[in-house]
Amino acid sequence: MARINGVVRGFVLLEERECCLEIAWLAVEKGFQGKGLGTLLVNAAAEYACHRRKPVLTVKTYGGMDYEPYLRTLKFYESRGFRLYEIIEDYKPFGGQPAAILIKYLDCGKE
Repeated sequence: MARINGVVRGFVLLEERECCLEIAWLAVEKGFQGKGLGTLLVNAAAEYACHRRKPVLTVKTYGGMDYEPYLRTLKFYESRGFRLYEIIEDYKPFGGQPAAILIKYLDCGKE
């Protein structure tokens, strides 16, 4: 969670997979977007993934190129080192909408 003055302004929900850690949901309150909280949450997710020995971080998001807020979401992840892996055109959990799958390979160092 990202807190400002003790108030939660953002959070990240992670799902552990056999090969990776997935960002299931990342949200920052609208008035606090663009202030680095999302980046802090992605960095915390990456750190946790390395701690769990999962050197791959993934995220799925709506992949429609016709909806500007989701274009911003794609740009957000891409600017933090994620790369577009695939777009599934008819992703049932998103109501048959397209889903973009992004992947980030982490440098977890050697232990």
